[in-house]
Amino acid sequence: MAAKYTIKGNNGEAVSRDLMVTYINTGTGEAPVWSAMGRTVEDSSVDYDYSQESKTDILGETHVTAKTPTTTQTFSGNNLLAGDAVLNHILDMTVVRRSVSEALNQDLLIAHLYLTDSEGNAFAERWKSSSVLLTTNGGAGGDMLASDIEVTYGGTRETGTVKKGVSGALEFTADT
Repeated sequence: MAAKYTIKGNNGEAVSRDLMVTYINTGTGEAPVWSAMGRTVEDSSVDYDYSQESKTDILGETHVTAKTPTTTQTFSGNNLLAGDAVLNHILDMTVVRRSVSEALNQDLLIAHLYLTDSEGNAFAERWKSSSVLLTTNGGAGGDMLASDIEVTYGGTRETGTVKKGVSGALEFTADT
């Protein structure tokens, strides 16, 4: 079976890290505003934990089991920047209002801009019930204030495509 999405670029060319971006909805469910997370973060990866387990039966054969993965991502060293929609949203939710229930129910979008279909549409996955938790806020004396954010993608995974709209805003179109 042929893959629906393939890695874009010239054959043998490495993919740039900036082609995988996580966005948080800083708008509403009815009118999402997708804001990129990790503006000042140097390293962040999506981690997949399959809770893999292997057992050897009485005949000496090894059998492996795995679960649907828990998908997480950490954004460490976010410099607090005035006017940053993501950090304003997260700090208001976790520090000012301490709304843990809201922090456990965030709308996130992972844009895999390096994976495109035959029409050039980029693959994306939307997670409407994800946790976005501020785990540290501070830093060393004389340095800039920074925070660490831990994300666990949750809820029903919705796949689709993303593109920049006429206004420049990111638009997600769910698969049908």
